[in-house]
Amino acid sequence: RAEALFQASLEYFRTAYSKWGPIGLYEARWDMKYNLSLIGKERGTDALLELGNVVRREIEANGGSGGREALRCVINSVIVERTHHASDNYVWSDFYAESRRLNDLLIKLYGGYLNYPNKSSSKQVARRLQWCSLGGSKAPRDLEVVRDSSGRISEVLYRDHVTRMQVPQGASEGKHRFIIPDLGDPKNFVRIKVADLRQNQSLIFSDSTHSMPPQEMSVLNQTLARFDFKFWETKEQGYTPLTIKSSVDFTGRAFNEDKEGRLLTEANILHLPVKLTEHVARMLNAEGRRLPDGSEFSADEIYLPEAVAKSQDVVELVKQSVAMEDKLSPERLKKNFLLLSLRAMVLNSSQTLGQGGWHSDGVQGCERIQMDGLKTSIDRAYTISSRLPTALTDLRLNLDPHRHLAEKMKLTLDQFNMQDIIQKTVEQAESDARQLGKTIIQYAVPNTLQYLNPTMLHSAQPSIAPPGEKLQRSFMRILFSEIPRDRLGDTVNPVFGPIYFLKMKQLTDIFEVPWGQSQFAYHHPEIPSPYGTAEHIAKARGVATLHENDFGAEDAYEGSEDSSAMDVDRRHEDSTAMMENIMHRHTAVFEPCSSG
Repeated sequence: RAEALFQASLEYFRTAYSKWGPIGLYEARWDMKYNLSLIGKERGTDALLELGNVVRREIEANGGSGGREALRCVINSVIVERTHHASDNYVWSDFYAESRRLNDLLIKLYGGYLNYPNKSSSKQVARRLQWCSLGGSKAPRDLEVVRDSSGRISEVLYRDHVTRMQVPQGASEGKHRFIIPDLGDPKNFVRIKVADLRQNQSLIFSDSTHSMPPQEMSVLNQTLARFDFKFWETKEQGYTPLTIKSSVDFTGRAFNEDKEGRLLTEANILHLPVKLTEHVARMLNAEGRRLPDGSEFSADEIYLPEAVAKSQDVVELVKQSVAMEDKLSPERLKKNFLLLSLRAMVLNSSQTLGQGGWHSDGVQGCERIQMDGLKTSIDRAYTISSRLPTALTDLRLNLDPHRHLAEKMKLTLDQFNMQDIIQKTVEQAESDARQLGKTIIQYAVPNTLQYLNPTMLHSAQPSIAPPGEKLQRSFMRILFSEIPRDRLGDTVNPVFGPIYFLKMKQLTDIFEVPWGQSQFAYHHPEIPSPYGTAEHIAKARGVATLHENDFGAEDAYEGSEDSSAMDVDRRHEDSTAMMENIMHRHTAVFEPCSSG
């Protein structure tokens, strides 16, 4: 029965969390999604809807703690995927073949980074097979590799659900592309010890923030705030980046450049882990993995690859941000990854370096929800760019129309593409502002260190160079987060190799709200009422009644709760066996890491 599957699922989450902490829950969530997808495939969406109804009633009665909200989010994401992207199913024979191809490629790319000096050859091979594999998600299609002049693999291209989804929109199906940067000799890494930074920590923090107004200091001090979508609707958690006095003097030059304009490093990395959490450091030490110099891992050290450390700007700003975070909350720092993104590129006219479109960092989806039903503490980031600084806005969203729509669809906001909602809301607000001869868009200052959290909406600027001319830009983000960035394409640190299982992260498990189906309402100090209200926007767009349209999904939900056509006993039998298999596989993956 759905009730039995609900209880087994909660127990699975609790077991994973009690044994391996947040990273165990994170991986268990991916396993759960995969197996619920199989249940949906074998028993139909009705089976998932019935389970979803049980969870919803439990949450109404007992709240979202105990793993209930986390489970609801996973179930809903599978329902959205089946309801709105049913045509994107893989042929399983192709899936297994592509998975094997990808895993072979990952071993070639990253297997040599894994150092197990005290393991036998056979156990080293087993560890490489374990860590250099796609986990908890579907495989890409049509893998292609690009090699540089030396024969080294420099790029990987592939197709997946996202590229396939672009075809009906009038575009030919292209390929995702991610870079495999040459980050130098792993043995020549730079180690930074947090303990060494503490000697001047108070002075660093004071110099960095001495001119910061009290209200901004209040925002900077919110180190443990648990993210909520309401933060996008208010100003208490901050709405524009905070300027930090940089420890580096950029007089006469730009970030990551010398005075002649030459790049200090050309490394292009995305979410490169350079600091581990306490749990991950313990796990790697327990399984016998070691750093290139033979030493054990520590959550109190930063490990910069050789090519990244060529830029003294990067080294000094990493030190500054770590010192500040340690001063604010040393306990949080121990539980955080430090994920470094660095882009250095010569741009053509209108080309963008970084994430285009209006967005917020680090809030989307089920993977943020913890056992107590709340999301993780907010991500904290320090950013800097040499030119074309980030576009900003002090716009605040009004998510009530989207909440109403989610309730009608028996979903939550976590199943909506919130980044797309941000983009459309900014477009709506800027259109209204232009009618009034105003703009809601501002720009950061180049070569200035700034603090951002997930409540701050921003976008990368395209190059403003005239046609035919080029513009060189470097951008860096120093990100502190509890959540790993393990998407295929996120950079693996050659100093220690993969530290979590890489995944294909699709857009097929979230719903993109179309124009006209909900109103992208907002608040802005420079735009008077009734602009920004849902009623005004609906009237301007010719929508007679708010929320009168449904998406087709609502019809699928109605009338399916008490389906009598299903063999309930057989479903209970199969589902229970499936959950037992999940837990066995999860234990097989993680137990060796904890036992060594």
